[in-house]
Amino acid sequence: HKILPLATANFDIGGGGPSFGVVIKMKDLLSEEDFKKYVVEGHGVALYGNNTPERSLRLEMMAHLDKFMPFFDDKAINNSVFPALCTGFQDSQSPAVRDACVKAVLTLAPKLSDKNRSQTLMGHFARLQVDSEGAIRTNTTVCIGKLATSLNASAQKKVLVPAFVRALKDPFPPARAAGLAALMASESLHDVKDVAVKILPAATPLLVYVEPDV
Repeated sequence: HKILPLATANFDIGGGGPSFGVVIKMKDLLSEEDFKKYVVEGHGVALYGNNTPERSLRLEMMAHLDKFMPFFDDKAINNSVFPALCTGFQDSQSPAVRDACVKAVLTLAPKLSDKNRSQTLMGHFARLQVDSEGAIRTNTTVCIGKLATSLNASAQKKVLVPAFVRALKDPFPPARAAGLAALMASESLHDVKDVAVKILPAATPLLVYVEPDV
């Protein structure tokens, strides 16, 4: 009742990277009711729904999003948390923030509306697949593969094959490997024509690719 208010007070004045870490460490000492009352209801939704400019805080938030998810309802996630997270995809000054947001969005995905998951998120992922950082391109492809079955039929048809074929042509070997893995994991979602005309012509050259892992 003394340390926690001091730590969470930093959130309200625009700071909080180190303080956020303190709060997370204290979570195990709090009951679920107290964590919800003093942290989530008082600061959680506002914090995650705010486009905070402090990158150290943002990285901490993305790393521990799973601890807050059980307390966020679908409305808060779709109207506040998800839009704020999406601004991190566009942080041109910090590859670390972009990458952290890519990884964190998988935590949100089950509670996203169909529009946010199949349209808004896939639009951001299309841009992230041509990011300057190979690791971000790779993780984006991995995420698309993991979300493939949860996309609506229209998005599956529009997004999956172009995304995975794009990855197969990526100059970064792990991105190519991610594209192959995603194609194999989602094989039941691709029709025969797409396999013959689009996937095989992109995949077969990798049989003689210099990287053995690919």
